[in-house]
Amino acid sequence: MRFSEETLNRVRDENPIEDVIGDFLGIKKSGENFKTKCPFHTEKTPSFFVSPEKGIYHCFGCGKSGNVITFLMDYRGMTFPEAVKFLAERAGIEIEGEEEKNVDILKVLEYASQLYHKTLLETSRGRPGRAYLESRKIDDNTIVAFKLGYAPISLKYLVRAAQKKNIKLELLNKAGLVKDGLDKFKKRIMFPVFNTGGRVIGFGSRMIDEGQPKYMNSPDTEVYKKSYSLYGLYQTKGDIRKEKTAILVEGNIDLLSVWQAGVKNVVASLGTSLTDGQTNLLARYAKKVVMFYDSDEAGLKSSRRAIDILLRHTLDVRIAVIASGYDPDSLVREKGINYEGFLRNTVDFLEFIINAKKVDNPEDKIVLISEVKRTLNLIRDPIKKEVWTSEASKRLDISKSLLAGSDVGTTNRKVPSSSINIRCRAEAEILGFALKYESVWDNIKKEEKVIQTPVIREIIDRDHVDPEGIMEMLEPDLRSIVGNILLSVREKGMDLEQVNYLIRKVKNWDMKSNLRNMRETIRRMEKNNESVKELLLEYEKMRRRSIEGK
Repeated sequence: MRFSEETLNRVRDENPIEDVIGDFLGIKKSGENFKTKCPFHTEKTPSFFVSPEKGIYHCFGCGKSGNVITFLMDYRGMTFPEAVKFLAERAGIEIEGEEEKNVDILKVLEYASQLYHKTLLETSRGRPGRAYLESRKIDDNTIVAFKLGYAPISLKYLVRAAQKKNIKLELLNKAGLVKDGLDKFKKRIMFPVFNTGGRVIGFGSRMIDEGQPKYMNSPDTEVYKKSYSLYGLYQTKGDIRKEKTAILVEGNIDLLSVWQAGVKNVVASLGTSLTDGQTNLLARYAKKVVMFYDSDEAGLKSSRRAIDILLRHTLDVRIAVIASGYDPDSLVREKGINYEGFLRNTVDFLEFIINAKKVDNPEDKIVLISEVKRTLNLIRDPIKKEVWTSEASKRLDISKSLLAGSDVGTTNRKVPSSSINIRCRAEAEILGFALKYESVWDNIKKEEKVIQTPVIREIIDRDHVDPEGIMEMLEPDLRSIVGNILLSVREKGMDLEQVNYLIRKVKNWDMKSNLRNMRETIRRMEKNNESVKELLLEYEKMRRRSIEGK
């Protein structure tokens, strides 16, 4: 769901960030800002600052940063539309008209879901799909409960059916159902993805034979964000809330098999690595998560990655022990599942980490202890952290004080590690200084080649932006970098010196890249060619400028 820029500005303006955060946290005045202990990690000294002037928050301990909307997403586990609606309601702002922009897309997705479902159950073209689901022992009750469907092998099955209903191709494209005028899904079992309100927002799919790709999902659209959605949650959220526990699987068929076998509090991460957005959503219904992933190497790696995310979001974590060669679907089909027995055959996250590491010598144990220590530092609840640190001390036969201490360089780390590259980090820092100082902003707008990261380039190309407004455009790691610069108190001269250094650094990277390209060009050209001589002269000039850092 999208909202106009005017609506978002009004929602932010009429919900002062210090008031909203103050509703949830005990913040105290500190100069021009407010501060408190960070709600996203455990700390003794407050390092979480809120700036009414800039409309942002930033933690100098863990690096969390954002505006009033992203705070609700991070702290309350809301989706972006939910956070906007919450703030609109809080301020008495009417935004019902905004939803109408996406009603047509939702209607198209509902139509496609009904068409695929009817095709599977009621037509001859659905026989291959029915045969496949029968081979996987998925019964009619499950098919109906999750509205499974089938997309036949036809280039325009959906397109033609939609045309008869006067549904425009443009809407099918916006809904992620067609590509280049042709059906995106063909010869596939269709798994509708619902939001928590029961509206179809996208699809997962599985090829019924050996065709590729085996699994294919809807692209992100105006109504569907894969990293913020969970398969099956609409159907199972009541059972999850009742049990306060979610059984987490990776695949759609895994979920259907487990649910059909009687374990109803199950949910799937749409066949991808678990994300923070999905975990935020899950944390609204569950206190504990039992990970039920494949037993192969890929499944074990996925489990390990997910443990960190779940712990970071204050969820209790256990991992199901599965015999080698099985996945949840095959295990349930062959051996069935008893919920109580299943829970007894799980291990806590600490045992999983220890068992996954082969320790043959002291160096291996040092690596293991470091990993456990890093994982324990993700636990925000001080009581839980204390208990698990004591437990880890016993199991690893190491002093509790060593496990409880911070690693070198961890305590004062401003920005969490991430997948963003060094160029992107430097450009985010430049953006922070540009938002802080108008003179830097003006200079950067003239330097067209300095900024290459698309989202940062888009921000710089705008006529005017404010720090609060751009926070939603940036991913968390970039928000952290920008927020750190905006709320750091330093002499202006030091800041300008730093940004000039960054600009020179980025330009130097570009120059070195150009030098590499020139070297390759020269290498391929004939030595006596006049063009080579000119290129060599230019290369030498550029090389000297690179050395001088100009």
